[in-house]
Amino acid sequence: MMPQYVDLHIHSHKSRDSRCSVKEIITRCIDIGLVGFAITDHDRFTKVKSPYPDIMAIPGIEISTSDGHILAIGIHEIIPDNLTANETVDLIHEQDAIAIASHPFSSKENFPGLGDLVYEVKLDGIEISNPKKHINNRLARKVAGSIGLSKLGGSDAHDIESIGMGVTVLRDKIYSVDDLINLIRKGKTDGLLRKRN
Repeated sequence: MMPQYVDLHIHSHKSRDSRCSVKEIITRCIDIGLVGFAITDHDRFTKVKSPYPDIMAIPGIEISTSDGHILAIGIHEIIPDNLTANETVDLIHEQDAIAIASHPFSSKENFPGLGDLVYEVKLDGIEISNPKKHINNRLARKVAGSIGLSKLGGSDAHDIESIGMGVTVLRDKIYSVDDLINLIRKGKTDGLLRKRN
């Protein structure tokens, strides 16, 4: 099977620090050969339907907890921000969704990660392939392996050109968001950094 890639961390213009329209995001994802994408706006649930059968829109949010950022993938309803990481993950799991530590080892204050809290919080995975230069992906990969959490990737894109620079590699074909969630839970994913197309 040819590798399949999804980008699980994209910001649309509904995040105040992004300028990407949803239409532009979908077009870009198709152009670079992704099979799915998640628009994960900051503390905001941007509902998206894919108009094309060959690319999947995956519901998501990047939640600002009091401890750092967490991606909620497969979410159905908004979750309040500024809760603790544990409280946030519990609410994500109540929706049968996936909790991922986004950029857990970041050196920038405006990209707060969970840091060593990843050892304590009941996460489903860790973002280990984020193309931002101030993020320690090597440490994230090492920690994910040491504690048995799924490895995932996302571009954390705030502009169109960055989409797909960080992706999640899928080891099985997916036909639905539930398939993706099951793959993540089984650890059948990896993170990959790619060059800008």
